[in-house]
Amino acid sequence: MDIIRTCSVTARRTPYQSHPDWLREVVCDRLELSGVTVVCHDWGGLLGLRLLGEQPDRFRRVVATSTSLPTGRVRRTVPG
Repeated sequence: MDIIRTCSVTARRTPYQSHPDWLREVVCDRLELSGVTVVCHDWGGLLGLRLLGEQPDRFRRVVATSTSLPTGRVRRTVPG
């Protein structure tokens, strides 16, 4: 089973929500993985860390490199 998503033109036009939905379906529903290490890098961190936050009991360890997970908080700067 090919579980790698590419950065093709088609993938870039796909709404963001379809990517975490797809990852959750493959990792949790189809493969039923648990006790694994999630490794996420760059934009993959947006997906991998989100899945880790939603399903923490499935993962034993996490390796996150050159990535982040936005909190939704907006940094406000004071002009001046």
